[in-house]
Amino acid sequence: MLKYSIKRILLMIPILLGVIIIVYSISYFMPGDPVQTVLGATGYTQEQYDMTAHRLGLDVGLPMQIFNYLKNLVTKGELGVSYYTGRSVMEEVVQRAPISIGIGILSSLVLIVISVPIGIISAVKQNSVLDYCISVLAIVLASVPGFWLALEFILLFSLKLRWLPASGLSTWKHYILPVACNSLGSIAMLARMTRSSMLEVIRADYVRTAKAKGVKYEVVITRHALKNALIPIITVIGAQFSMIIGGSVIIENIFSIPGMGSRLVAAISNRDYTMLVGITVVLSTFTMLMVLLTDLMYAFVDPRIKAEFESLNGRRRPVIKPPAPGGPNVAVSGAVTDGVTSGHVSGAGIGKGGAKP
Repeated sequence: MLKYSIKRILLMIPILLGVIIIVYSISYFMPGDPVQTVLGATGYTQEQYDMTAHRLGLDVGLPMQIFNYLKNLVTKGELGVSYYTGRSVMEEVVQRAPISIGIGILSSLVLIVISVPIGIISAVKQNSVLDYCISVLAIVLASVPGFWLALEFILLFSLKLRWLPASGLSTWKHYILPVACNSLGSIAMLARMTRSSMLEVIRADYVRTAKAKGVKYEVVITRHALKNALIPIITVIGAQFSMIIGGSVIIENIFSIPGMGSRLVAAISNRDYTMLVGITVVLSTFTMLMVLLTDLMYAFVDPRIKAEFESLNGRRRPVIKPPAPGGPNVAVSGAVTDGVTSGHVSGAGIGKGGAKP
């Protein structure tokens, strides 16, 4: 599993390289001039313009700008300096990333705690009134845009009822509305996936066997059915967590939260190339790490996937040879090294009482 993880991490390098080139190129061809953003629309001379462009590294072409950015990233570990604020992009990311990740973790916990039990109940009570109500509610929540829901929550709970604050993160109450808006849409999707996965597993033969043997229904659902239905659920959780972090761009701006999302929007408005590319690289890296973590979680849930990981690392594994025409089935188990299989041979019809040639 370690070799697999290292291989996946190394594969992130060309992906990040592609992300940097694409985002930097899009930023380069965006309307507007970063130098004018720094100096202002008027009130500067051509000499001041040229000096500022040279200081920001904008007096060279796009390929050289990308090369200089990659060189600083590889040799110095720097994400550049913001054109607009003059601060290091790495300092901004270190300051704002915990806020965005914290909201994402809280939203994911709410997502798991609410949607998984709802999906299980909906599957167990299939075709009941409760199942229909949950399905309709899930469709409605999945259809409502997050930004519209955030605005409605502010109007209701902040302006009319005055129960919750509308902006900032000073107290625990400030987290309620952003976390709720971040997780409600994902709750609907994960609940539907949990229901579908549980319905498929509940109909399996081993579940019916466990019921026939007198195992309690709660044990059958939690220990047997749910454990075998976790693979698609984990997949959706990993994808939704990445989407929640990415969706913070909208939520953080609506609730005036000083996270990476609000800084990303400000970088786009100010034509701040380095800040835009730096935050995008961090979000892309986080998304790829979540995909890797999701894949590794499969091995802890399903022993068959863990055995597959071990086989990729050169562990011993059974190799089944096809039977000869008219001959017995022969199974060879052992390790394969340079095309030679070492191990023992067993099969029906070998030796005394075996098939005659």
